[in-house]
Amino acid sequence: MKHRWKKIRAAAGLVVVLCMSMTACSFLPEPEPEYEITAASEGMYAYETLNEEEKQVYNEITYAIENRLDSITVSTIDEELLDKAHWAVYYDHCEYFWSETYQYEIYTNRKDEVVKLVFWPTYTMDPEQQAQYQELIDAEVAAILTDAPVDGSDYDKALYVYRTLIEDNDYDLESEHNQNIISTFVNNETVCLGYSYGAQYLLNELGIPCTTIYGMSENEAHSWNLFQMDGEYYYMDVTWGEVSYWEDVNGENDSETRDGTEGADGQANAADADQEQTGTVNYCYFGVSDADTAFMEEHQAYDYVPLPECTATENNYFIKEGLYFETWDRHAVGDKIEAVYDGGQESILLKFANREVYDEAFDYLIERSNWYRYVDKNQITYVDHFEENVLMLEF
Repeated sequence: MKHRWKKIRAAAGLVVVLCMSMTACSFLPEPEPEYEITAASEGMYAYETLNEEEKQVYNEITYAIENRLDSITVSTIDEELLDKAHWAVYYDHCEYFWSETYQYEIYTNRKDEVVKLVFWPTYTMDPEQQAQYQELIDAEVAAILTDAPVDGSDYDKALYVYRTLIEDNDYDLESEHNQNIISTFVNNETVCLGYSYGAQYLLNELGIPCTTIYGMSENEAHSWNLFQMDGEYYYMDVTWGEVSYWEDVNGENDSETRDGTEGADGQANAADADQEQTGTVNYCYFGVSDADTAFMEEHQAYDYVPLPECTATENNYFIKEGLYFETWDRHAVGDKIEAVYDGGQESILLKFANREVYDEAFDYLIERSNWYRYVDKNQITYVDHFEENVLMLEF
């Protein structure tokens, strides 16, 4: 028997492929173990995009990982099919924190025809460590869900998850286990995949269908979420909702700022570009649809799993909260600022349909200092173009 090696890059690391070619010598192959493999992933997003043959391989992969098998012979000899099925597993199963990469063997005959593929999961910890981490994860998730609006709407549940993950975690490229949910629920320091997997884990616990999307953003690998609210698909990017992410990436708040202006009863100060916006959650990346062209241009999904059309806008954060304005209306905008301030919130994000409407709002609220009409403060902080056509006021 001779060996040859190939290397394939996978989502979370290096996949090593061991190719075995059968020679003319005769031998009695060991019988393949028989496993009772069920379709335990029915209803999961990526799984449901597969055909029956692909689903079977997917089920074999998940069975192997969940039962910590050393290897399993999959029911295909098509390497591309195996890769597609494994990517689907990555999209659906955020809970597999103990296994992040895999290997597989290729058996060929003397004609160099593939006759068998054997999938080998790789494990990053032993069963005892896995059990210990699972106990810690379960405890943290239970604590988070204690305060979740379990009887609320899909919007309420999803927004709670989005906000909680941002408030409880810091973006840190050096964080341990940052490609799985240990970083999210145990270390509270993570990167994009940890945020995405954490959101998926919590939303699934709350009965909201959610999957993790892999792709590219700003020329780097990135991940975000596809999820449902009231039966309609939306996107959210928890990482980009974390203000410290932009400070870590850019060394500054990624917003244009202007000098403060004197008002009748106070002053509005432009936030310095390197000023940390403590306590601020960026809701621009919650409940996003295909209509948000900036988001879609900045989030280029890989084509491993087909994505649905996301056309609903009802549960977009700004629309749902009444913070989106098609035209300039100083009474409507002022009433919303006053209500948010009186409700005890520390900041507000106002989104306008286009630059023209935004400029009218900025001129009225900041340039002419009319913000003081709606808040009982001598001074506020603002960020000009916190995001595209979004004005942030911090009280």
